[in-house]
Amino acid sequence: MSASAAEPRKFTRDVIWVAASLVTFAVGGAVWAVLTAHGLGTGGRGNLNLIGTAITLAALACGLGANYSLPSLVREDRFSTGSLVVSLLTLGAVVNGVVVAVYASVGYTLTIQAIYMILVVASVTLLPVSWAKTIASALLSTVRDFKTLFFASALGQVIQVGGGALLLVTDRMTVATAVGATTAGAAASLVVLGPHLVQAVRGTSLRPSTTSLRRIGRAASGAMPGVLGQSLNYRLDFFVVAALSGAEAVGIYGIAVIVAELLFYPALIVSQVLLPRAAQLGSGGAEPAYRIVVASTLAIAAVLFVAAPSLIRHVFGPGFLEASPALRALLPGLICLALWQLATFELAGRGKLFLLSASALTGVAVTLVADLVLVPRYNVRGAAIAATLGYLATAAVV
Repeated sequence: MSASAAEPRKFTRDVIWVAASLVTFAVGGAVWAVLTAHGLGTGGRGNLNLIGTAITLAALACGLGANYSLPSLVREDRFSTGSLVVSLLTLGAVVNGVVVAVYASVGYTLTIQAIYMILVVASVTLLPVSWAKTIASALLSTVRDFKTLFFASALGQVIQVGGGALLLVTDRMTVATAVGATTAGAAASLVVLGPHLVQAVRGTSLRPSTTSLRRIGRAASGAMPGVLGQSLNYRLDFFVVAALSGAEAVGIYGIAVIVAELLFYPALIVSQVLLPRAAQLGSGGAEPAYRIVVASTLAIAAVLFVAAPSLIRHVFGPGFLEASPALRALLPGLICLALWQLATFELAGRGKLFLLSASALTGVAVTLVADLVLVPRYNVRGAAIAATLGYLATAAVV
């Protein structure tokens, strides 16, 4: 069978493994949200969200946009795979050191007693594990080894959720122990990825040459505005809500966001396959996937809109009831953002990162302005409306 004839079958297998991985991640994330909502309450859940967001943003910086840039760099065939990976790990370690210094100094200056020490400890434990896992996952995604990524994700979720359940039943769940369970899950995933990472770079040069470091730096400078802008587009409002309304509001809003982001998974499943595929094959042939994503996203949105009040009350508890109208307000924005995800991932696979950066940063600006206007007046619901406006602006640019 020719390579072109085998590609549709390969694409289908890739989608199945990515779907399995992301469904596992979604289920694990939902169970984790339920456990921490009942174990920590609104305020504790809010502080956990803030720490998680800070570590996620830092991990993206340390990962240097590997998810977006590595497929294109490998395609160039100018550097060995091993040299690229070692260069990413070397530069990531430098950025990690900068992040630790920034978090320690800023946290001390602002005297954030509730989460300061937890954040500092997380930035020297959870953070390096997270970005190393991101780089390993990016390489395996580039070579389209989605089967291994599934098993790594599944084990990590089992460890994290199992640890959370144990903490809840023994009445030992705190923000610090919850972060510890997350770290254990991430470390378990990295252990699974490690041997496959070694196999992928075996036989190639592992020397981080000056040329490869410079090339990684140029790729990161192109990818990072979009990568960080994309994440800020999702999570900047957590910090704004915390500043204007406190940690309890963040906890409530975070639950609305987690449930609303179920809409994102059909697009995320397909887009993770489209990026390396586009890098290898160029354009064409993905139209049926787009149609399936649109239909799936609209169906999930309809279910969530109808079920929101009952879902929030019975699953997360009456303390989170304010998340229900916020969830409904987020749905239109998430529908548009799902379509944006598909388009930008395929463009990134072809090395065209400008639209990713421009659209994401536009969304950040709109969300920030809308938050400052709406959150003081409408609290959690205002944050949801602001996020939807930002997501609409993001999609409109593309």
